[in-house]
Parts: sequence; structure tokens; C-alpha cells
Amino acid sequence: MLTKKTSNIRNILALLSLGLIVFLTHTADAAMITVIDQQNVGTTIGVTLVTVGQSFTPTLPKIDAAEFSIQTFGQISSVRLDVLEGNGFNGAVLGSSSPVNVFGTEPSFFHFDLNSPVALVPGNPYTLRLQSLDTTFFVHASTIDSYAGGTRYGASGLVEAGDLTFTEGVHAIPEPSSIALCASVLGITSLVRRRKTNVP
Repeated sequence: MLTKKTSNIRNILALLSLGLIVFLTHTADAAMITVIDQQNVGTTIGVTLVTVGQSFTPTLPKIDAAEFSIQTFGQISSVRLDVLEGNGFNGAVLGSSSPVNVFGTEPSFFHFDLNSPVALVPGNPYTLRLQSLDTTFFVHASTIDSYAGGTRYGASGLVEAGDLTFTEGVHAIPEPSSIALCASVLGITSLVRRRKTNVP
């Protein structure tokens, strides 16, 4: 017969396992970009806008997040990232981020996590659109068309010279040590259950 102490241990291990799984999932969702697909890091100029976009041509089958060089000169601007199908702003919105408050008198890279990963077809064009929900913001772009995989779009949706300074890609896969820890706890839980079955 299973003792109360063994039952308590079993319950604690089950809760630890659940907690580890939730933690690893949250960590993956909140992680910075670690596998970069497309980016443009050329010499930059500043452009003041409320809406701006950059098309790109992925080589990976999904996108989790993107980063842009932005400054606001003292005001806070709430900015959302959308991923659109095709070139420009006329395509379907495939995914969006929650609004991010951008602020700073110096250029900084701001990170936009999509609310869920967006599936992409490698080789097909897509557009990253930044849209302010309140005031204008100052986004940085190359002085020339330095990114061969896409084009910058202005607030009107028309093509403009120079590509945005951006990075897009996917989050990290959980580290092997974290996976091993989770597996160990699950293994101990399984062992306790097996002992319960063997106890007369």
C-alpha cells in the first residue's frame, strides 16, 4: 500500500515537472534572437515615421522575433510589429507582436517578440511592418539599398531608398542542461510510480 509520505513525494515531483516545463516554455518565448536569418547592419540614417516596413526573403521556415534600431528623442512611443505576406502593406497579416514601448535619445535595438511563431515559406517575400499606436518614432535605415533580400516601405506603402536596420530570426532551443534536468525529474517521477505498482 502506498504510504502518505510516498504519495506526497510523488505529488511534489509531479508539480516540479510541470513547473520545469512551464519555465522552459516561457524561457523559449521570451528569449532573444539566437538564430539570425536575415539582417541589415549597414551605415544608418534616421527617418521619422508612424508606419514603416521592410520586406525580407527568409531561408528559415518560421520567424519568432525581429529587432530594429529606433530612438524617440525623449518621448515614449508604443510600437507594434506585424508580419505581412508578400512585398509591401497589401498582404495578409500573418502575425503580430504586443505593443512595445520604445524610448531613448540614442539609437537602440528594440526587440519585438511575435505573439506566436509565424510559419514562412523560404524564398518567398514577406514584410515586417512597424506601426506606432500613438506618436512618431525615429527608425534607422541604410544610406543605400544594402540588403539584397528586400526593400524599405514608407508610411504610404511606397518603396523608399535605403533598407531598415533590422534583424529577424528565431529563439533559442532550450539548453541541453535544462532539458536534462527536466528529463531527470520526469524520470524520478516515473520511478516513484513504478515502485507504487510493485508495492503489494
